[in-house]
Amino acid sequence: MRIFLLLTLSILSIGCSISDKTFKPSLIKAEATLDDFKDYCEASEGKWQGSVTSVISEKNVGQEGALLKYEWEARFAKGGKVMNQRVNGTNSSSEALVFYDAAAKKIQITYASSKGIVNRHSIHRDGDKWIRLTRQARPDGTITSFYSEIRNSSDGKIKTIDIYGKDDKGEEWKQTNVWHRVEE
Repeated sequence: MRIFLLLTLSILSIGCSISDKTFKPSLIKAEATLDDFKDYCEASEGKWQGSVTSVISEKNVGQEGALLKYEWEARFAKGGKVMNQRVNGTNSSSEALVFYDAAAKKIQITYASSKGIVNRHSIHRDGDKWIRLTRQARPDGTITSFYSEIRNSSDGKIKTIDIYGKDDKGEEWKQTNVWHRVEE
């Protein structure tokens, strides 16, 4: 049932695009390949742990400035065309479906959190990093968008995610999450 729900949410997100004016058109139009999908998933597979100090102040992450511990696990589903991710934190949990959308030529991820937040990510490669464009729907219907750069260490044991966005007042913010692979 859980996979059916995530698959339904993912299918609904295929037609959604991130059109927030803060994103450059070249980022929105950038494409990914099936090989990129495989590389991205292989670099994400396993169990990861980290501490997050929220700048975003998402209710599912915590209050601004609070340091919270999180862990997440990513595994390929049978057949290797879909990856399932589970995130567990102090205040919430999330389930995600990662897949390659051949029509959009994008790596797509749909996260649904226990707090009712839905994140739809579109990912592509940019040199030695991954670019992630996020459209977030909050339980009150508010939609926000942000941009992330994801870098993996050369040994594959550390993943650094720099997230950039603007708050409700239009002021720019940055949040950095550092994840440590504890199991492959």
